[in-house]
Amino acid sequence: MRSHVRRLAVVVLMTFAVGGVQGCGFYYSLQAKNRLNEGVRTFNKGKYEEARDLFREAVDLDPDNVNARFFLAMALNAEFEKSLNSQDVDKSGAITLGQNAIKAFEDVIAKNPDPKFIDQSTAFIAKAYKSLRDVYSPDREMAQALEMRTKYLEHIEKRANLPGQANRVKAQMYYTIADDYWREGHQMLERFAKKDPANPTALATYPDVPEAERAKIMAVVAKSKGYMEQAIAADPDYPEPYLGQKLLVMDQMNATNDLTKKDAFRPEKDKWDELYRDKLSAAQAAEAAAGGAAEGGAETK
Repeated sequence: MRSHVRRLAVVVLMTFAVGGVQGCGFYYSLQAKNRLNEGVRTFNKGKYEEARDLFREAVDLDPDNVNARFFLAMALNAEFEKSLNSQDVDKSGAITLGQNAIKAFEDVIAKNPDPKFIDQSTAFIAKAYKSLRDVYSPDREMAQALEMRTKYLEHIEKRANLPGQANRVKAQMYYTIADDYWREGHQMLERFAKKDPANPTALATYPDVPEAERAKIMAVVAKSKGYMEQAIAADPDYPEPYLGQKLLVMDQMNATNDLTKKDAFRPEKDKWDELYRDKLSAAQAAEAAAGGAAEGGAETK
């Protein structure tokens, strides 16, 4: 009888112990939600440091709360962006804040497979790397700036290739990469631009592009064209890559000193220009129609 009572007592104690643990879990989860809600209100007031601390408390209380992790990353990112917009930028501090924001978004991705969180976090990581690229001096810190640019473009492409990614987002991401390469090649070309002092409104000419430099420019142009083509393949109705293709052909024209080759580029330039105008007109018409339908729906309610 005593043995039976002892066993019963052990069972009762174990039951209370398990119930106590579950109760603690519920309590911590509830406290985490309270901290999260308070943090969101604080974040919306622009008090990013205070919000960061509240979100961190929420994560500590409930490590599985993905919303808390995401908002913590958002607060760290807002601190980073705020530091960049200040009059006296603390470069070292800004770099640390940027790295912290990236790490926080990487934690969100690692902890949660939800495509929505992965997509948004990847986008913020790419943007942070782009901002960090601009923090470094392209002259004195070229290696660091190039590293940040490489990681920025890698995450843009990673976002384009996420499973189930929307075609329009894919096209926008590929175009973003293509545009970055176009800017690189165009800046290389502009070093050889000649302006007519007597006619400031005249287009620049590029009579003295050395062959070695032309080859470098054309290599970057080829990279850009490849991504423009991927953007068009992902979403043929997205207008921007058609304009990008036109600009790339113009750079090819300007980089060559052979007049026959220059003329050979003109039909291609005109083709891309016409396609861009057609796609842009169609997009504007579709947007206007959608806006009209929305207004009509609102009036009938």
